[in-house]
Parts: sequence; C-alpha cells; structure tokens
Amino acid sequence: MDYEKEYSPSEWSIRYDTEIVVDNFFKTIETQTKSCGFNGAERKSFPLGGSEPNNILDAYPSIDKTAIGYIFVPGGYWQASNHRSYSFVGEQIMKFANVNFGIVSYEVSPKQSIKSQIEVTKKAIEKFCLEFPECRAIVLAGHSAGAHLIAMTLQNLDLKIPIRQIFLISGIYDLVPLTKMSVMNNPDLTMSASEVMDISPINKITKIGKSISNQASISRSKQDILNCENSSMCIVNLLVGEYESNEFKRQSKIFRERLLEVNEKLDVQYQEITGVDHFDEIENLYFSDYRVTQQIIRACGGRMSRFK
Repeated sequence: MDYEKEYSPSEWSIRYDTEIVVDNFFKTIETQTKSCGFNGAERKSFPLGGSEPNNILDAYPSIDKTAIGYIFVPGGYWQASNHRSYSFVGEQIMKFANVNFGIVSYEVSPKQSIKSQIEVTKKAIEKFCLEFPECRAIVLAGHSAGAHLIAMTLQNLDLKIPIRQIFLISGIYDLVPLTKMSVMNNPDLTMSASEVMDISPINKITKIGKSISNQASISRSKQDILNCENSSMCIVNLLVGEYESNEFKRQSKIFRERLLEVNEKLDVQYQEITGVDHFDEIENLYFSDYRVTQQIIRACGGRMSRFK
C-alpha cells in the first residue's frame, strides 16, 4: 500500500492540484470567517492551562443560556493554522439553531504531543460545560485530526450535560498507518508502537462505546427535548467526502462496525458526502444549504424551510 498517498488528502481532490488545494483551503476559510457575522466583542476566550498559549477554548454565547452547545474541533496534528479561521463553521448553526458555540484551539506537533492534544480537547469540552451549565445538550463536531481527538476524549469525559450528537468528519481512528509516512521521519514526531496504539480510538472502542451508551441515561435525567429523531440516544455520525482515499473511508466504516460490536443498539451512521473532498467538506459549512450544515442545524434543534 502507498501509505503516503492514502493518508495525504490533498492527493485526492479533483478541484485543484495537490500543491494548491491545501493553500486554497486556508485562504478560503480565512475569507469566509472574515465575511461572517462574528465580532470579537462577542467572543469569550478561556486558556486551557499548560505552557502553550495556543491551547484555548473560544466561546460565542447565545442570549439563551439553555441553548444547545455546539463545539467544533479543527484538524491539523502538525500543520499550524489560526483556529479562529474556522469560526465560520458556527455562523449558520447560530443563525438557524441559536446555539452556544465553542471552537477548540490546540498547539500542534511536535511542539505539543498528540497525547497532549487529546487532553487539551477533553479540557476544552469540560470547560465549555462548566461555563454553560444550563445548556440542554451538547453537539460535538471535529474534522480530520479533530475527529480523532473527539473520539479519544469520549472514553473518559465527565459531563453533567448530555451529548446529543457527534459528527466525526474524515477522522483517523487507527494511527498506525501514519507512522509509515515521511512526515514521521522527523525525530520530534517519533512514537513507539505502544504509544501509537494508546492514542488510537480503535483500541479504546469498549470504553468509547460504553461512554456513548451512557449519554442516553444522562439525557433522560436532564429531560432534554429536541426537535430531532431518537432524542434519548446519542447519535454518532461518521462522515467522509466522496473524493477521499479508500483508507479514510475504510477507517470510518471499521470504526462504526467496532462500535456496534460493543453495543448493537448504538445509533452510529456512516455517510459519504457526495461531490466533496477532504477540504471543501469543511469549507461548505459556510453555506446553509449544504447537507452537513443542515444535519448539524437539525441536531442542534434548529429548523430551516428546506433540508436536502
């Protein structure tokens, strides 16, 4: 197998050449965030501790303290970007579902280990729940590395607020193949086999499955009522773009299968998003008529005139 190609999303886009697609992605999300309605005066920032200043939770509160909490975790294990460039992913959700919106920032590797990134993500979700204790429920979404980080936090999150839905978009759940890529030749990124196994969600599947199952009882105790299906069960959505590699698709399918082996009653859905690659599957969250935007709006209790 050509691991370099299979785990390099830029190799699979049909919109741009490999050398252009990543640069275009960062330019696009920066432009989209600048044009959306966010304003610095509305933002609350919470440092998450440690020596890295980039470990931050940004929150955009709703005027309704009981509104759903929507938390997004961007991708990029070792590729630095300004997390606030991703703020646009909350624009349509806040408009149509009136959520409390949070976005997680973490220092990238090798400056911060992936294990530490997992811990920062966990702290961010727990901090959000402490700052917004009246939220009726939480919806989590993560892209690429962000999907992996959310999956890992699920094994030991301690929340009093129920998680209503989880959107894991083009995540990696078995990190062993990444060790075969050239980027890992950097000695600062080197991990032992046991370290890689320990940060792979596929190896924590029993704990993750039980944690997801437990959300149903938390939901009932909170009497959470939402305008969506199966309101007493935490729904897990595993999404990948049509123009992703076979390995990205395989990993999501296997993760779903393994979760259902833990508990066949779990609501775990695999979706292939037509017409998008690893990058515009996130860029398109800027648009209200995009399929994934609409699914997140509905998960957060919102309503629109038309859903695809």
